[in-house]
Amino acid sequence: MRKLLLLPASTLLLLCSLAALPAAAAPKTESDIFGYFSIAGKAPAGFQDIDVILLGGSGEYGAQAKPPFHGLIRMKNKKAKDYQILAPARKGKAFSFRTAAVASISYEFEGTLRRTEFNPENPPQHDEVVLTGTLRKMKAGEPIAGAKVDFTWELGD
Repeated sequence: MRKLLLLPASTLLLLCSLAALPAAAAPKTESDIFGYFSIAGKAPAGFQDIDVILLGGSGEYGAQAKPPFHGLIRMKNKKAKDYQILAPARKGKAFSFRTAAVASISYEFEGTLRRTEFNPENPPQHDEVVLTGTLRKMKAGEPIAGAKVDFTWELGD
């Protein structure tokens, strides 16, 4: 009888000991990129009409939404159509995207994240450059403007 009670007790003790061990470290995932990105300083020629670039992130209102929302380029003229961002790409600090065309005009960006954490509890300074790279304006797939640009970030609404 004692042996029968000892076996379940030792099994329970073993299971409790295993539960107390630290779990294997989950693979580190890249932080989410979302929010409003504005051109820092004076916008270069060919890009003065851009108001803001909104990135939707990977959450339920972004890439997981049905249909997915990756973001957009909003123009200063509120009557102008937004340029929808098509599946942005990120590898480490490298970040790129392209937009769908509106009246044969589209945009492409390739750059580097200077900041990889976009956390509302620890936001960057209002003038801190968080993204830098080359922005191109395309017409029917051919570049018509291009410039090195820096972007600042804010969470938005």
